[in-house]
Amino acid sequence: MVSKGANLSLIMTESIFEKMKNDYPEATRILKNSDNSRILIYKGEVMPSLIIASDQYFLLSLMLKTRRYDNSYLMGTEKEAIEWATKLYEWYEKNSELVPKKD
Repeated sequence: MVSKGANLSLIMTESIFEKMKNDYPEATRILKNSDNSRILIYKGEVMPSLIIASDQYFLLSLMLKTRRYDNSYLMGTEKEAIEWATKLYEWYEKNSELVPKKD
């Protein structure tokens, strides 16, 4: 996706980022150093396991109270729903720290 010119921003917890660096070092390096991608670290308590907001739809997945992933998704295509998901993503983006491009 990134290699084809798509813009990509990933927000994740520090522990997920560490796992990604250890398990997928080459993919992590490509994402960190690509001009059209960003990795951000969210250090708060709770965050959705997935938020996708595009011009055409949004997709949201939440974690269970036990902090395990839930395989249920909420999807919407209405303009207001997409705006809501975009604002939710922007809140997490604003409250996260950007991972520097180079180590």
